[in-house]
Amino acid sequence: MPTLRIKLPDQSEATHVLKGERISVGRRPDNTIQIIDRSVSAHHAELILIDGHYRLHDLESTNKSFVEGIPITDFHLHGTCKIGFGNVECEYDATPNEEEGPKLTMPQMEKDMAFLRAENQELLNKIDGLQRRIDILSSARLITGKSDTGALSTPDQVKKLSAERDEFRFHVSGLRLELEKLREELSATVRERDAARQANELLQAERAVMQGDIRGADKGATQRIHLFPHVQPQPASTPTPSPEAPAARPDDTDPPTKNIFVPTAVGASK
Repeated sequence: MPTLRIKLPDQSEATHVLKGERISVGRRPDNTIQIIDRSVSAHHAELILIDGHYRLHDLESTNKSFVEGIPITDFHLHGTCKIGFGNVECEYDATPNEEEGPKLTMPQMEKDMAFLRAENQELLNKIDGLQRRIDILSSARLITGKSDTGALSTPDQVKKLSAERDEFRFHVSGLRLELEKLREELSATVRERDAARQANELLQAERAVMQGDIRGADKGATQRIHLFPHVQPQPASTPTPSPEAPAARPDDTDPPTKNIFVPTAVGASK
């Protein structure tokens, strides 16, 4: 997908992957891409997707939009070029990025959330400190004293204090906008973490069900083996010769003795 790399005046850079049919660019936090710079209007320009490419449309901004240094009101971005929003320079890359980056793991999400929380707290501390200084400068006119009254009553001191107060207020406004953006990023990270947790829990549940099915299948196979054992054939028993009847010797030639029964006539004398 096309990308827009923004070079801020403080030498920092931010790269945005362009997605969607309409992308707004401006200083306000309700824009798709927020650029916190004085030269950028609240709603400076927008990128409109038409026939596979983006069209840059300027929203009547104060400091105009530029392509290759030329002010434009409407321009079709067919290739890689340099874009300007006020004094902020950007580089538009029209090359589609087909390879998606690796998804964040749970430890990386936790680290990002910890970093965003720490940066959020740091901005809150800065806002509180600047607010206290504004309150001190605002109440400086009410301070009474011989040594301070003369110094505070001079027009130059009053102008200096007023300018410093206005500068602090503008700085606080920018910090608040940045704080809102950090809160949105933190919310998006939390949603991604919750989605990753739900996916992980679903995978764990599916894994447990599959392991239970595998164990049940193994147990059923073992039971079938025990219910139908293989019957081994028993060998035929051979009679064991009695030790009391020795075998006949070869020289025993006498025929065996037979008992003959002779019937006796009735009435015969003995």
